[in-house]
Amino acid sequence: MGTNFYWIEKQKWMEKFEKNSKIDFDDDMNIFKHIGKRSAAGFYCKSCGATLCEYGTRHVHDTYITMPYGEKEIRFHDVCPVCNSDKNLIGACSFTWTFMKHKRELEKLAKKNSDEKVVQDEYGEQFTAKEFLEEADVSIEFQDASEFC
Repeated sequence: MGTNFYWIEKQKWMEKFEKNSKIDFDDDMNIFKHIGKRSAAGFYCKSCGATLCEYGTRHVHDTYITMPYGEKEIRFHDVCPVCNSDKNLIGACSFTWTFMKHKRELEKLAKKNSDEKVVQDEYGEQFTAKEFLEEADVSIEFQDASEFC
């Protein structure tokens, strides 16, 4: 189970897209409002930067992978496949950005160190840009505007 994140209010940078795109802040599925989704992603070796998923980061959320000879269950290694150790393993999360401009704009806001709450999760908790980026500091990142909810 993951957590979805949204802009609380329409951002100024979105105005230049309004004539070409519909920005509807009443619709949580709108790609301008929806920032992305954080999800649990198994174990990850912090020192090597490697997932323990046998088939790599692309498949950390899958149950099965289709192979030429049929389906194979996704499994995770017990130790890091790079250093063969279990010393630096962490429970990893992935973050799927709806589109990467959200990340860049949040980084700009975080540099200003504003205490304005600009992001809200699906449970109502609100974050400044800096707080959110710390919350979204994950081992694995994706970008996919079509599968975010």
